[in-house]
Amino acid sequence: MMQPICGKRMLCVIIILVGSILLSSCAASGAGQTNGGTTPADSEQSATPQDQESAQDDMPNSEDRSEVLVPDPAAGNVDSEDENAGNLDPSDSTAGESEEQTDYDAIRASYDITAPDSIAVLVNKTYGLPADYEPDDLVKVDIPFVYQDETVHSMRKIAADALVSLFEAAKKDGLELAGVSGYRSYAIQKMLYEKYVARDGEEAANKYSAKPGHSEHSTGLAMDVAGISGKCAANNCFAGTPEAQWLAEHAHDYGFIIRYPLGKEDITGYQYEPWHLRYVGTELAAILYENDWTMEEFFLGT
Repeated sequence: MMQPICGKRMLCVIIILVGSILLSSCAASGAGQTNGGTTPADSEQSATPQDQESAQDDMPNSEDRSEVLVPDPAAGNVDSEDENAGNLDPSDSTAGESEEQTDYDAIRASYDITAPDSIAVLVNKTYGLPADYEPDDLVKVDIPFVYQDETVHSMRKIAADALVSLFEAAKKDGLELAGVSGYRSYAIQKMLYEKYVARDGEEAANKYSAKPGHSEHSTGLAMDVAGISGKCAANNCFAGTPEAQWLAEHAHDYGFIIRYPLGKEDITGYQYEPWHLRYVGTELAAILYENDWTMEEFFLGT
């Protein structure tokens, strides 16, 4: 009778020992794993000194670390898909864009596009000037002109001074420019428009000539520019000249824009005129240049 009893006891002991081993193994395995598989300590120990140095080199400096989202150990496991991870505000992704938009709104509000004396006055086929408007600060621009008719050699002083600086800068870069036509009175614009209509028809004339009261030249802030030779003056062939390229790249530095740019004909209402400079001041000129905007796009959202 003793032999069977002993066999049963041994079997029980073996079962108990195997169970203890399995429980110990599971406990050790659970303690050594997280959701990712290894503990931070395991990860650090498996890295070589070279790997640690490389990782340190890849870390942002003290000025950049505020931009890195680091999970808080006290907060427990962090779900990478949780929009609140690392206290990230979902609206932060558009914060810069919203701030820029706010800045542009403030800049728009600082200009008056309806006052004839404003440097940002908007003159196009819709917005016009009073028939009797004439700037009270017109001066003859101290630059060479293609045509000797002095009735169109003037600009408002602020624009005239800026244009002289622009011409001087172009000359330093090896290009000599000349003026073609600056300020035009209502009467002169009326005469020109009617002449073009008689020659080319109203539909064609409207693509390159403004009706009286709707010409930027009457603001005293516009000047048509050509090369010193006068070749291609106020003509489509001016577009391929070094002078036109220089103006497109540098006019904004002096407060001017190419008022009727290529590809924006449907917005401005006029054909591409690389020779037509309009003074708007350096702040506004830089914004329009950097964003490839016309005045209509910036002020009206057209």
